[in-house]
Amino acid sequence: WFSNEHAGETCPTLQTQRLKIARRFVAATHADFVERAKNFPLKPLFDKSAKVVGDENYEKMVSYQIQGLIHPDVVQVEDKIYLKDTAKRLGIPATKSYFGAHDDDWDAAAFGGAMKKLCVDKVDAFIIKATHLAWSAGQKIVRGWQKVCEGGDDAVTRKVDELVEFIKAEVLGQKASEADMHLRLMKPGVTVEELFVTGGPPNEPLEAKVFVLWGKAHSMLLRGADNRNCKTNIFSWYYYADEDKSGWDFTGALAPGQ
Repeated sequence: WFSNEHAGETCPTLQTQRLKIARRFVAATHADFVERAKNFPLKPLFDKSAKVVGDENYEKMVSYQIQGLIHPDVVQVEDKIYLKDTAKRLGIPATKSYFGAHDDDWDAAAFGGAMKKLCVDKVDAFIIKATHLAWSAGQKIVRGWQKVCEGGDDAVTRKVDELVEFIKAEVLGQKASEADMHLRLMKPGVTVEELFVTGGPPNEPLEAKVFVLWGKAHSMLLRGADNRNCKTNIFSWYYYADEDKSGWDFTGALAPGQ
């Protein structure tokens, strides 16, 4: 709504309230975030201080970000298998993983065993993801798995063989595009995860994205679809990390005096 040339015309009162809330939060927290930036320890993957001159525009800072990602440590951030291990170690909830392997420890028989276990666990849907590709490449959503299981061992084996061929050709057999050169530092890999839903039949989950700046929570937005499959556009449901828990949702502005 900030980028729309007609921003605020449809609901000027709400848009005015949102701008006031955002400005109030920035005024109250800007100095603290700047102070944190002075001494916050950065991993080499994120440290761009040697490149920064001081007159950079947005495009230049983006180029620094891309250059910085071409670092061996990017594997710990981008590889979904390692990322799941990190989340587990830190006690952060994540979608359930049913299988994961890199090309150097890929075992079709182990994959088949994991798929057969889903029959026993009554899992009906899951998603296959590449750990080293971007833009949804190497992804496959599988639904109706229990119906396959009902067909017996032969039916399951045939379907597993199909998925194995998909993984070999479209996942492990692929490398990241030149635009995502940093992902080429990673070993090809595959994960099988639960197909996350939010309690109903939406085509996409309702997700929360938390922004953390210099080790401190800044804000959170929610986007996706609810259990009625009603879509939430980006920034239409937003909270700031302050004592007042200010922000806005579908009821309107959430802040003292509003």
